[in-house]
Amino acid sequence: MNGPLLRRVLAAVGALAVAALAVWPQVFGLSGVPVIANAIAVRGLMATGALLLALAAGVVLLVRRRRAPAAGRKATRTWAWVVVWCVLVAVGHVAVLTARGLSGVTGAEPAPAGPGRTVVLELNTQGKVPAAALAGLVAERRADVVALPETSRATAERAQAMLAAQGLHYRVLAEVLSGGTNPSTAALVAQHLGRYRVVQRGPAATFAVAGSGPPLTFVHTTAPVDPTLTRWRTSTRAAVAACSSRPEGIVVGDFNATLDHPAFDLLDGCVDAASVAGDAGVATWPTALPRWLGTPIDHVLVDPSVWTVERAAVLRPPHGADHRALEVVLTPAG
Repeated sequence: MNGPLLRRVLAAVGALAVAALAVWPQVFGLSGVPVIANAIAVRGLMATGALLLALAAGVVLLVRRRRAPAAGRKATRTWAWVVVWCVLVAVGHVAVLTARGLSGVTGAEPAPAGPGRTVVLELNTQGKVPAAALAGLVAERRADVVALPETSRATAERAQAMLAAQGLHYRVLAEVLSGGTNPSTAALVAQHLGRYRVVQRGPAATFAVAGSGPPLTFVHTTAPVDPTLTRWRTSTRAAVAACSSRPEGIVVGDFNATLDHPAFDLLDGCVDAASVAGDAGVATWPTALPRWLGTPIDHVLVDPSVWTVERAAVLRPPHGADHRALEVVLTPAG
């Protein structure tokens, strides 16, 4: 193989390796390292950026082809490869999101579930959603289990009182799970599921409750903002592992992680409900971006031998929340 041909082959292999890193860093074990972990969380944004780069490179390519003499063909070939590379990266990201499910990307919401189902609702309120709006959402969706990261016990109790006035009775549980302005995670559990009490507090990520109904674990992990991401990796792993440690239960909350991140290697027989239902590609955060451009970091995890996922939906949140609400409808398996 002559020198120029070898260089072209090596360049092509290197470009494909970089494209693989951009689309599937798990191959290299890098999906949990700084920068890459943050980038892979926003596949829609990455795909859009790659397409815009392809468009810009395409314009440069056309200009060079019109202006450059035959001696400039090497440069035009380089720009052509840039276009191809960008398109491959964009298609790769879109393919992954499509495989995970984009059924809710249009924003259409299903009717509330009928009787005989367990409805799990999750909404990070950013501490800004008033109790009346929470009560309205819970009542409308007929939720049985409601996880409310970044929500104070006081707000949850006010929502509880408003629901009780409508004949809907819930128990309130709350723990401090994260730092920042709104560290509390609250939960509303329908009284017909039985009496619940806090039985375990995890390492800055989860708290578990037990009662006569299914075991429940509520999650709000550390965000991936520390320089080494060590605390983020620890808390997300603890959150995902909570499902396999209590396989008959339901784990729900803001995981600050997507299915691409290392924590989800610990599912160990559990499943992400939105993925099963074909909705795991729809972004739950932030509400400022379209559903196809943000990141799906809110999850419900269950053991499929215990629970059947009937459906999942990403719902419009009440005003003030920076997350969209995630609703999952479950029935006992078998």
